[in-house]
Amino acid sequence: MIRSAGPENKNSAVVLIGGGTILITGWQNSVSSILMAYYPGQEGGTAIAEILLGKVSPGGKLPFVLPLREEDLPRIQWDTENQWYDYYHGYRKLEKEGTPPLLPYGFGLSYTSFKISRPCFATDGKTITASCTVQNSGRVEGDEVVQMYAGFKNSKIDRPVKTLCGFFRAHLRVREEKRVVISCPVEKLHYYNADKGIFELEHIEYEVYLGTSSADKDLFSGNIKL
Repeated sequence: MIRSAGPENKNSAVVLIGGGTILITGWQNSVSSILMAYYPGQEGGTAIAEILLGKVSPGGKLPFVLPLREEDLPRIQWDTENQWYDYYHGYRKLEKEGTPPLLPYGFGLSYTSFKISRPCFATDGKTITASCTVQNSGRVEGDEVVQMYAGFKNSKIDRPVKTLCGFFRAHLRVREEKRVVISCPVEKLHYYNADKGIFELEHIEYEVYLGTSSADKDLFSGNIKL
């Protein structure tokens, strides 16, 4: 139905109601807009209408990665009494396997546009700090969610390519800019040493990323040593 009706009106939009990943491969190009509404509650109709009519600019981000294929998701046996879950899930799984997603973790569009500049990364040994300047470069006010990730390319143990360490939601008027600072305790970078039975810090050089999604093209990067 979407593939048939969508192209007949260039303003067609699909609103998805659900609590997790909904695959859109195969029909996403048949409509001009896709809005993930999750389970919006009693005032959901009002909220969705205000977004579709342009009274409010959407500013949400995907809290999961959207894969190209169902086969890219973790394997689940529905008819079973026991299920084994591996260590890697979501964007960490796809990045570890080198599998490109349809939409990356943290992805989200808006009726306005934003520019991120002057990234800076630092640590005092106890906290990692990433900062940048965010400007609303579009024509309406809106929200941008800046995300901070840590990377483990130099790790000698099995670790994710990168993992989310923090985020900050900034509301900006037209042409307004703000300095955004995101902090992450070094403890979040600890790993579990099974031989010792404790969490401990790996003393290596870490990558720190700052941007608008988990995709490399949306991130600035720097390095810190702990």
